[in-house]
Amino acid sequence: MKKYIRALSVKRPIALVKTAALLAAALFLSGCKLQITVPEGGKVVSTSGTYNCAAGTVCTIDVLDLMFDETFEALSDEGYTFTGWLKVNQGFCGGKASACRLHTTAFGDYPALMTALTDENTVTYLQPVFEATAIPVPTPIPTNATERYEYTLFSPMRSTSTYLIDEQGNAVHTWASEYTGLSVYLLDNGELLRPGGIGDKPSTFSGRTGGSAGVIEILDWESNAIWSADVATEDYLSHHDVAQLPNGNILTIVWEAISADEALALGRSSLSDDTLWADAIYEICRSSESNHCTDGEIVWAWSVWDHVVQDTDRSITSTYVSNVSNVSKHTDKIDLNFFTGQGSSDWTHINSVDYNADTDEILVSVRSFNEYWIIDHGDSNQGIVSRVGNPSAYGGTGEQTLFVQHDAQWIDEGLPGAGNILVFNNGFGRPEGDYSSVDEFCYDGDDCTPGEMISSYSEGVSGDFYADHISGAQRLENGNTLVCEGTEGRLFEYNNSHEIVWEYNHGSEIFRATRYYSDYSGLTEWETRSGEKFPAYTSGVSPSIF
Repeated sequence: MKKYIRALSVKRPIALVKTAALLAAALFLSGCKLQITVPEGGKVVSTSGTYNCAAGTVCTIDVLDLMFDETFEALSDEGYTFTGWLKVNQGFCGGKASACRLHTTAFGDYPALMTALTDENTVTYLQPVFEATAIPVPTPIPTNATERYEYTLFSPMRSTSTYLIDEQGNAVHTWASEYTGLSVYLLDNGELLRPGGIGDKPSTFSGRTGGSAGVIEILDWESNAIWSADVATEDYLSHHDVAQLPNGNILTIVWEAISADEALALGRSSLSDDTLWADAIYEICRSSESNHCTDGEIVWAWSVWDHVVQDTDRSITSTYVSNVSNVSKHTDKIDLNFFTGQGSSDWTHINSVDYNADTDEILVSVRSFNEYWIIDHGDSNQGIVSRVGNPSAYGGTGEQTLFVQHDAQWIDEGLPGAGNILVFNNGFGRPEGDYSSVDEFCYDGDDCTPGEMISSYSEGVSGDFYADHISGAQRLENGNTLVCEGTEGRLFEYNNSHEIVWEYNHGSEIFRATRYYSDYSGLTEWETRSGEKFPAYTSGVSPSIF
């Protein structure tokens, strides 16, 4: 699908402006629905007492009455605070006020607040955001009495805030955005790079799609959006993760959607939805004095659709490979008919992207295939360079080692295990039972076999360490490993003896976390620009209230 050379909508530097919350209203027609999704940390009730949606539930309300008029209020549990309404799809409550009024034009006289939903069976989505306010102090650890401190960066799921905490859990800096976050990175110049979740997704990608984004933004230290790009059309939508290239351009994961008819014409055997999404990696220009390209343009792309094959329909010659040379003989290609579950629209579901400047290669975690793939950034016409985790994905034989994994990344140069690949192996669907692990795989083959698992941390089936989605891991300078057990909101660090030496519990889901040191250029650059000293590690101080 060589259709990617196009300009994105690029937003120029502006300061974030927080607007006051207003009551919101919607026109409901017969057959419309209101769907309220309530995360952990609180509940949503109607002031009339008719509706009560508990934490962790999804309430669906049929709106059949043209006199519908309800005010819904978000009530936080102890230890949490309501921070706003998430702008999901056609949600009309996007402010900071906990009360949100929804009513029809047939009742009352509020023409300035009316939003018409003109189709039968329209669904209006409403979702509050609750954030933990009382964060426990991390487990005490023996720390080195040095002037070199460690800081951990993360953005809670469904939150518009990003936190940098010290070793005792104090929030030493916070960034604010208008978009919910997933992965987040502190660049070496002190800027913050993050994908952002937009509220009004293109209709092709409407509904609940895990990890959806739609915008990439770079914030300065004061949370001003100094660069951003919209990556959302009816044909594609960015999601999950981003990575910065040495030239300043940004790699992002996108879903590329085709119709069911187009998928069947390629040789897909069956579908359960009207569209099928496969992943692509786009390189988006961030122009500068040293990087001459059109700002926001997609200057390079690698698409799954360009590398699919099938061995079931010989009449489709563009993708067919014969029984003699079937799919298993084409490990560099993607089997169009390999899928799990019911074969939903979100087919491949890549959830992380990393870049190796030494080899000019890109590493992606392909959740639905239970594999990680390496692709050649130097040649988008080339298929998969290597793949590890699940031989059955290409008709091969051998043991499956990855199970809905996340956060595949090369271990950085200079660190123990440098050059190898670290993966958070979620472990959902293991034959022996579900449990998570952090696995290290051989990459270059100098001292090991490429794809060989050379180390693993887990608690096994009988342990408590398990996250069925999100999560990640990072190798640290001292050889320890930082782990984000995302579904529990738990961050911990283990050493070479697999002893936990640091632990922090945030209280709500975290997509991923990254550790930085006080002499990292992204922090020292801020000190140079501001003329201020970065907050030092403070022992024995209770965490800040988030």
